[in-house]
Amino acid sequence: DVGQAPNELMPVIESVNSMLRRLAASFERERRFSADAAHELRTPISAIKIHLHNLRDEYGQDNESLLSLERDVDRLAHLVEQMLLLHRTTPDHYPAKFERISLAALAREVIAERYQDFVSKDQIIELLGNDGEVDGDRFAIGILLQNLLTNASKYTQCGGAIQVKIEALENRVRLIVSDNGPGISADMKERVFERFYRVGGDRAEHIAELHSASISMATGDNGCGLAVTVDFPTTLIALKASGNLALEQFGEKR
Repeated sequence: DVGQAPNELMPVIESVNSMLRRLAASFERERRFSADAAHELRTPISAIKIHLHNLRDEYGQDNESLLSLERDVDRLAHLVEQMLLLHRTTPDHYPAKFERISLAALAREVIAERYQDFVSKDQIIELLGNDGEVDGDRFAIGILLQNLLTNASKYTQCGGAIQVKIEALENRVRLIVSDNGPGISADMKERVFERFYRVGGDRAEHIAELHSASISMATGDNGCGLAVTVDFPTTLIALKASGNLALEQFGEKR
């Protein structure tokens, strides 16, 4: 509401206000989608759990297949809840979930979970570096690692090589996921990184933002493949220095 604005400016003011109304409506639609998705996904998972309970009575409490299936369903339910939480959360509120995490240990877990993907393409996967401890959310950073590794495997040829490198620098911990996929010609340089965004790139950027981390991309060694670098602040002290009030408040509560 500008008040007594010159007539010449009224079309601009109306245009801006119209844009802000559309933006507010878009945010509201996104919030409603999250709520609807949560309900729709929880219902079938709950039904599966009921069927599993009935099957235990029929096949016995110690049936290994049912126990394994039950663990998978519980993991799926947790995954759904965490994904919904991740997409509903803003950077100002997310740090309340942070804990001290070893990037190397988490990378080993993610590689083990996805190892069959590399085996199926006869790819070599290598992990280099020490712990590389950061303050962050284990689930979200795990999703980030999965996105980067899935993308590297998808766009690397059979028999190719993928490397995960973790470096502890002065004020940050650097994660680099690189591959030796096909080289990129000079005229394609502007489009070289489009493939990254086709596999969860928006989610990766969101997770990086939640952790005050930065993502950069470059052509890999010898002009081949893609190297994605994520720089995490080492501690909450480093994050405070950036002026992030929410993180500063979290540090005080901690």
